[in-house]
Order: sequence, then C-alpha cells, then structure tokens
Amino acid sequence: CVDIDHLATARHAATVLGRNGHRRIAIIVPDSKLAGDEASVEGFNAGARDHEGGALQADTVRHDGTPADIIRCVDRIVSLVPRPTGIFSAGGMQTIAIMTRLPQLGIRVPR
Repeated sequence: CVDIDHLATARHAATVLGRNGHRRIAIIVPDSKLAGDEASVEGFNAGARDHEGGALQADTVRHDGTPADIIRCVDRIVSLVPRPTGIFSAGGMQTIAIMTRLPQLGIRVPR
C-alpha cells in the first residue's frame, strides 16, 4: 500500500504560501476524520506555526463533502477579517468547487 505523505505535503504548502507573502492562510478539508485529512491539517498548522518569517495565521475549514457545503465554506473563508489570501485544497472535486466559487464572489485567482 502506498499513500501520499499528507503531513509533509500540507506543511510544504503552508511554507510556500508564507514565502509568497501570505500571512493569513486557510486549509479546506472534508470533515471525515480520516488519517490523511487529519495529517493534512496537522502539517498545514505546523508549517504556518514554524514559518521562517514568523508564524502565519492558519484557519481550518471542514466540509461535509457536498458541493453546497464546500461553497458555504468558501463563503465563510472570504468573510473572515482579514480575509485569508491563500487557500490550500488537497482534493480534486473540492478544488473545482472552490475555483468555481471564487470568481462568482469577484475574487480572481491567482490574485
């Protein structure tokens, strides 16, 4: 059995976002309690906490797997003050939902 190192991947994502100037970042994951999803949250938070330029503010937003709930999560993220400028999504279908919703809210990616 082979799997992705979710912890390392998410940690790397947080540090790359920090290196690119993001100070408040978010991770969107299914509320599955699966080991890979939990490791992703752990790694993302560790990468944000240990960022070489100072700790980043990291938000974790969980969804139930439905497109409607993913859209609600995106709406919740963009309503935060200050709004996160970087979002990490490690799921294909949720990423499509996120990338569809952001332009509907007037948010251009990669801007």
